[in-house]
Amino acid sequence: MVASYSFQWIFVANTLMYILFLFIALFGYRGIQSSNSGGKQTNIIEQSTSVKSHAKLYALLILCIGYLLCWVGYVQWQSTIASHTQELGITLKQYSVLWTINGALIVVAQPIINKILKPFAHHIKGQIMQVFLSSLFL
Repeated sequence: MVASYSFQWIFVANTLMYILFLFIALFGYRGIQSSNSGGKQTNIIEQSTSVKSHAKLYALLILCIGYLLCWVGYVQWQSTIASHTQELGITLKQYSVLWTINGALIVVAQPIINKILKPFAHHIKGQIMQVFLSSLFL
């Protein structure tokens, strides 16, 4: 609904939310203590095991590339679709309502989809598929 007044207010609201999160992160996380059983921190440099297989690294790279592609598509959706909808004659108020409905559907439907996909979450591959499938449905 903010966009019906001015697009500048969207950026102002977004900036204020980032600043709010910064303060929450700075002051809210300050008192959190780690629950290390022995009180010792393990140092990765001290572990002198050699890497024999790069399969996990490749899997992580594939996952990061997939995330990057999804993120680029999402950013394109946010930036180009807004101007395209105005060319189609859709008002800013209607476009704002569309995004409000989208956000509400994500918040409401996510728990429902998680319950439907819970049988797949027994193994790590099932968890990855659960996240992937829930992102497709929402």
